[in-house]
Amino acid sequence: MLGGYLSLKLDSKKLIATSILIGSILTLLTPIAASLNHKIVYVCRFLIGISQGIFLPTLFTFWSIWAPSAERSRVLAISTAYIDFSLNGIFSTYLCSLGWSSTFYVFGTIGILICIIWMIIASKSPSENRFISDKEKNYLKKEIDNNPTFNNKIPWSAIMKSQAFWSLVIADFSSMLGFTTILREKIFSEFNLYGLFSLFFVLNKVFSSFLGDKLIESKILSIKNVRQIFTSLGFLFPMISLIGIFVEYSNFYIFYTFGLATM
Repeated sequence: MLGGYLSLKLDSKKLIATSILIGSILTLLTPIAASLNHKIVYVCRFLIGISQGIFLPTLFTFWSIWAPSAERSRVLAISTAYIDFSLNGIFSTYLCSLGWSSTFYVFGTIGILICIIWMIIASKSPSENRFISDKEKNYLKKEIDNNPTFNNKIPWSAIMKSQAFWSLVIADFSSMLGFTTILREKIFSEFNLYGLFSLFFVLNKVFSSFLGDKLIESKILSIKNVRQIFTSLGFLFPMISLIGIFVEYSNFYIFYTFGLATM
């Protein structure tokens, strides 16, 4: 909520950069914190969580100014595909052979480099960007309102009473809790496999976004219907896989891959 509120008040480009930079610096400092006191590590992780909590809603605000509605699904899917999440799982196993702290140093450094690149090539709106052509700027200006107006008064009462809001909160919380709980046993012993299986999640997310945009562009379904159907399926299939894991644990990876790929 904080990230969403700040993204409407401040420059979304700078907010995204700040989020990445804070998380990267704290990641670099984690091994040092661990050598001093484990409580400092908790503080670092807590602050990383806050910084990352700002990132995602700000990214949505950023793309609302940059991406046409007919292309928004695929743009958001690609930019939030968590490819790094899968690669981290694969490469961290090998980096740990150099010492567990090397994973924090490597990925923290990569995060800072990404932040620098972002500040160079990104801009608050297409009209301010120096890396795209006038043709692209005119197209985006035609397709998107680059100066959207927002109602500063947040309807908290209506949100708290909304059945749709609470259904999404409960479903998302249950989904994340279920998967993180069952992974406690597997993730530490076979982390590289976990990263490999996570690639199914990335591939399906990108594929589903292109399919959703195609349905919208061809006017087969409305934007609202696409969002409702894909969100419902994204919770239904992982629920089925979680039930399958508890019923037939010997097929853990089959159900886990299916659930993660369809999230």
